[in-house]
Amino acid sequence: MDVYDSEIQAIKRIIDVCVGIPRFTYQMQQEGAPRPVGEYAAVKCVSSTNPGFDESKIVDVGGVEMYRSRGIRILTFQILFSREGSEFIKFDNSFYRPDVQAVLKQEKFAAMDKKPLNLASLVLETNWEFRQAVQMQFNVLREELSPIGVMSGAVVGGVFIDGDQVIQVEGK
Repeated sequence: MDVYDSEIQAIKRIIDVCVGIPRFTYQMQQEGAPRPVGEYAAVKCVSSTNPGFDESKIVDVGGVEMYRSRGIRILTFQILFSREGSEFIKFDNSFYRPDVQAVLKQEKFAAMDKKPLNLASLVLETNWEFRQAVQMQFNVLREELSPIGVMSGAVVGGVFIDGDQVIQVEGK
């Protein structure tokens, strides 16, 4: 899946703030992870989409030229709650609250879409006993910096043609 661990941690923090319970949210389908105890929300990123083209340019970072690629990704998460109760209601009604808006801004997430999930899947009900679920989409801004290699010791020579003028370049 095209998602960073920092983005998974960010959505977990966002959900925790929405319900008002620290460490309430767990990442789904972790290899060898013990099943959560008590009430919890489980989260899973199901898709990452690039809706367009990234901006690419050369930038100076601390005196070093870097190639920067920056663009929007649409991340789709499934968020499943372990029982019907006030946690799901708090979550469902929370996205206009100032504290939730502040953590969304801090994590550079923008909520785009929210819809209920059908929990008719025998696997979900049997393995995790979920009671309420929602699928949400968020815009996130991704930025990648790559160092630009430096070439030294090259000898360049040849002919440069500028309009109708021929310029001889001698390699040194």
